[in-house]
Amino acid sequence: MRLIPILPKRPIIDMRRMDERVHARLRDFGMEFVEKMEAYPPAMPWKGPTPKSGPRRGGRRTLALKRGWPLGFRMGRYEVTVENSVKYAEFVQGRGQTRHMRRRHWQRTDEVVKGLWPKHRRRIAEALAGK
Repeated sequence: MRLIPILPKRPIIDMRRMDERVHARLRDFGMEFVEKMEAYPPAMPWKGPTPKSGPRRGGRRTLALKRGWPLGFRMGRYEVTVENSVKYAEFVQGRGQTRHMRRRHWQRTDEVVKGLWPKHRRRIAEALAGK
């Protein structure tokens, strides 16, 4: 008995197009994440007198934290890395967030990811399935 394999006429999955679709979905996730993290909570009144000198003079915001989020980000094969370059970002929006920043309604990075991930996970799964 002779066995003859049944071969498809063309590849079932176009890996190059799949990679492009997955990268596009990951890029969308990264861009939406950065957009959410750049948003400042509403300003709260100072409990004491405002600073008389320096960048916070008169109680104004410096927007340094917002500028620390990158316009672009590093992407691996199937990963996206977004980091804030401001040295105190960890204490305002990261896992080391202080109670003071929490009371001022600063978003934490892990909370934003938790909120965005279900929607983007579905889109990435669709891209992997070729949809």
